[in-house]
Amino acid sequence: MQYRFHLGRPARALCLAVAMAGLSVAISAPAHATRFSYDFGAACTAITVSGRTITCSDGQRIAIDSTVTPSCSQFALARAGTSFALVCATPNVTGLWWRPAEDGRGTWLSHQGDTIFVVDYAYDSNNLPRWRTMIAVKDDSGAFAGDVYETNGPSFAAASFDTQSVHTSRVGTGWVALDDGDHVRVNMADYVGRALTRQSFGTVPKCSFGLASDAATDVNFTDLWWNSAESGWGINLAHQGDTIFAAWYTYSTNGAPLFLVATLHETALATFEGDLYRATGPAGAIQATQVGTAKLIFTNGNNATLTTAAQIEGMTAPMTRTSDIARQIFASPGSACQ
Repeated sequence: MQYRFHLGRPARALCLAVAMAGLSVAISAPAHATRFSYDFGAACTAITVSGRTITCSDGQRIAIDSTVTPSCSQFALARAGTSFALVCATPNVTGLWWRPAEDGRGTWLSHQGDTIFVVDYAYDSNNLPRWRTMIAVKDDSGAFAGDVYETNGPSFAAASFDTQSVHTSRVGTGWVALDDGDHVRVNMADYVGRALTRQSFGTVPKCSFGLASDAATDVNFTDLWWNSAESGWGINLAHQGDTIFAAWYTYSTNGAPLFLVATLHETALATFEGDLYRATGPAGAIQATQVGTAKLIFTNGNNATLTTAAQIEGMTAPMTRTSDIARQIFASPGSACQ
């Protein structure tokens, strides 16, 4: 059986000049995608693709060389008329990522469509909490890149969140490279690409690009959450089993970046509670101080209330606040984890 393949991404041409045993790849004009054909023989009745390997039902295999679209770690098979299209099967990397040697530091990735929103939780030169954000957009090479920002905002002790007090400053450019579904490299304008793995404290959910326009039916709450009326802060939820690890990026009493973390356990249906901590660095030798408690109650897969009772440095008494939060969808229909 002869299969003809169209190698490329939708609406993108790939001009390649490589050759592999038993497989020839033709050069095509810039306006066209690269095509090749290979005769597997009459015994081949079906084909599958796993990673970068095409396998026939009779056991024949063709490995796509790493020089062919190196930014694509795995391909998927899609029918294109009487032929098949090998499309880049980009893994969804939504979730919390880290390096075990950097305990206390983490990087959150929200992957929706061709955009990844990154929140990097780290420490400044004085070992105080520092977070940076980046909107990384997929380019023609398959990598994700964007500008990196630091942000100041209203005091944690303020009675209400004043969006006019949020000020961002660009600190450089960064990028995200997807090696596979469990390994990425991230640069947050710090001149180094950090190799990261998924942080696991339970059963890690499998995330994919959302299939429905409304996430209300989702029962796993892994995602970026916010209050749309209070743009400038957010909370990342990594939901594994009956536990949610929450990383809340907000501002200290002096307006400097602040992040608080909590490990929340399910105490009732769709209700998660736990202690709230503030950490100081450096990564790998953190000091965590309890500053209060946090509680999440989910009304559905798309909406929740966040209640915190906390007192940090510069406050004379604890403050209790309740905020309505929802998944932040910046590339519809977002992502879903299960």
